[in-house]
Amino acid sequence: MTNIYGNDAVYISVMLDANNGTPSGDSVSGWANRFGVNHPVLADSNSATGPFVTQGFPTYPVINPEMVIINVDLYPFNPNTLGQYIANGN
Repeated sequence: MTNIYGNDAVYISVMLDANNGTPSGDSVSGWANRFGVNHPVLADSNSATGPFVTQGFPTYPVINPEMVIINVDLYPFNPNTLGQYIANGN
């Protein structure tokens, strides 16, 4: 995403569970390395993402710089819609 939007957007993955239960820093790091993920990946060991996952997986909430959710779920992902949010300063 940084190739398309420069520094205007950040893509973050959140691991909700691991093969052995609650995700840890080690399980997240291992998963990211195994699949060649080069963006930040977080472990949700306290189920804090519950309010964001409203429709199922994958879920793409869009959060503006003021940390306000402006789209609960941009699924299926549409880069044009995301680009419009950025252009509008949302």
